[in-house]
Parts: sequence; C-alpha cells; structure tokens
Amino acid sequence: MTLATIKIKPDQTNPKMNPLNSLLFILFLCSVHTVGRAQTNVDNLRNANKNVKIAVSDILGDFYAMDSLNTKISFIAEGDGAVYIEGIQPGVGKYNFPQEQDSLYVNGIAVNWPPYYCTLNLIDKHSLEIQFYHFFDNHVQPITFKR
Repeated sequence: MTLATIKIKPDQTNPKMNPLNSLLFILFLCSVHTVGRAQTNVDNLRNANKNVKIAVSDILGDFYAMDSLNTKISFIAEGDGAVYIEGIQPGVGKYNFPQEQDSLYVNGIAVNWPPYYCTLNLIDKHSLEIQFYHFFDNHVQPITFKR
C-alpha cells in the first residue's frame, strides 16, 4: 500500500491581507465607531427636547446676538404649520420649527446634508439661547440673543 501525497492549493478566492489592507480595515472600523458616537451625542441633545414646546407669541419677532456683531435674527410664522428663522442660513435652507396650534417645538432643522440642527431655550421673553449643531458632530455652539 502506498501513501499518496496530496498537495492542497491555497484558496485563490480569499486573497491574503497584507499590512496595508489590515491598516485600512482598522481605520475604517475606527471611523465607523467615531461617526456612530457623534451621532449618539446629537440624538441625545435632540431627544432631551423632543416634546418641549414654547408659545409662538413668545418667540415671534426680532432678536439680536449678544456678541460684538449684534446680528439680527427674526422668527417668522409660515402659516399655521411652521416658524422659521430669518437672518441665519447655514446651508441651502432656513431653520424651521414645527408648529402645533399656538406652540412650536424647540428643535429646529435646516435642510442640508448633513442636516443642521438647533434647539431653542427661551430664558425669558427678552432672552433666548440657541444651541447650533449638525449631524455627525458632537460640538454644540450656543449663542445668546436679546430682544
């Protein structure tokens, strides 16, 4: 009885991972993790204010930034469905806030990719803080405005 030697050829459908491919794969996984974490931070900020509303009558009109530029913004009602900010245009659209009867939701969005978000904090009838942020970013820029 003779023993035959069998040679097994490596599987040609699975190329070896060279060091560069391995590094690229690890970098890809790290970027996916970072994007996911930043998205979670944005979601947490938006979800914390998901059902918070303020009276439309308290927000309509002009506000001026407390910085040295004294930038003017105006909240304008667009029918009965939304209120938007005139004077700030982060992308192709304006910040819009859904309106429900005589109140509006404090979370706004400007159409763009990635979308731009903001959250209103009406301190009193004469003071307003707006937190600006966007999708895939965990940096929030608060700006205070006065009437």
